[in-house]
Amino acid sequence: MSSPTPHRPLRILLVDDDPVFRELIAFVLRADVGAEIVGQAFDGAEGVEIAQELNPDIVIMDLRMPGVDGFEATRQIAATVPDARVIVVSSSKEREDIERAGRAGAAAYVPKDRAVAELSDAVGQLRPAKAEAKRRSLSLFFVRRLVLS
Repeated sequence: MSSPTPHRPLRILLVDDDPVFRELIAFVLRADVGAEIVGQAFDGAEGVEIAQELNPDIVIMDLRMPGVDGFEATRQIAATVPDARVIVVSSSKEREDIERAGRAGAAAYVPKDRAVAELSDAVGQLRPAKAEAKRRSLSLFFVRRLVLS
């Protein structure tokens, strides 16, 4: 995968069963970080299939979806599309869900009620050129903020 350049925007796949939420996030990411939304999926199985086909830079993943949930989809994407970074955006603030998402391979976890305000920052920190250096510290950053708030 080639890194985004001024000529190639960050490529993002959105996986969430709520089409209104997907469109809101697509709008925010296009406006804030100039992202290209390369695909949208209704559930985890479709998200994995699209990720394997399109090899996005970032996957925005919900946890609770029909069929294949976000935990399993994240695990499969991490195993088969290693250059893609998964950001979990979920309404759950349970520590167990945050830790489980991390074990599945998520690089960051953003609560849905803060997604509009914080997702662009998370995406910016996970640009492919910065991803390896920031991956673990970013995940812990979001966990600390979530637990302390």
